[in-house]
Amino acid sequence: MAHLTAFLDYQERFRGATRLLRTASGSSDPMLATAAAKGAIVLAAAAMERFMNDALRESCQLSKSNSFDQLSESHQAYLCTQIARKIARFDTSEGEVKAFNANQRMKFRSALDESTQALANPSLWQHSPDFGMFMDGAGAPEKINAVIRDFDPEGHTFLNTLDARAPGKAALTRALTELVDARHNAAHAKTATDPSPSDAKTWIVSSYWVTRAIDAHLRKLVS
Repeated sequence: MAHLTAFLDYQERFRGATRLLRTASGSSDPMLATAAAKGAIVLAAAAMERFMNDALRESCQLSKSNSFDQLSESHQAYLCTQIARKIARFDTSEGEVKAFNANQRMKFRSALDESTQALANPSLWQHSPDFGMFMDGAGAPEKINAVIRDFDPEGHTFLNTLDARAPGKAALTRALTELVDARHNAAHAKTATDPSPSDAKTWIVSSYWVTRAIDAHLRKLVS
């Protein structure tokens, strides 16, 4: 089994969100309950973002092998995807090759050299394991799915595995979308309907189960 510690670190951060959530649920002061619910939402979303960045970094570190053939199929798929994207930067959006001036020719040769060396010795490849932040709720589920798909030789859709866990893919991804949007509204003091402690609990608990499913799926792929 792959040695990944990102989920353990996530659980520590997630506890901060649950403490605030308990405060929100138990308070008779509406202002305190709302403030605590918003704080819990911000911490839960931040914990999940940090997990995705840490899990991706750890998964890339496991691919540090001196031989392409010694990589797992998942890491071979991930490395080839990264190389293909690096080379694809030299295409235009219309699929035509860009004009190559002297500077571009140098960059192109460098990209080819790096790619060739990485296929011979994967430990030389400079991974860019940066998941970044959830920019908007609607795009959050697919952003997660796209990262995990890069490690899957068959290109399966991770999100479909959520149907095996109640309340199912649709409800879990909807809760994640609402959590990210609520975090954005709270962090930027946007005018919006204040989240209730009940809604916050649904979104936060759902984010935990999605994160746990991501961890299990990545472990299976990169082990």
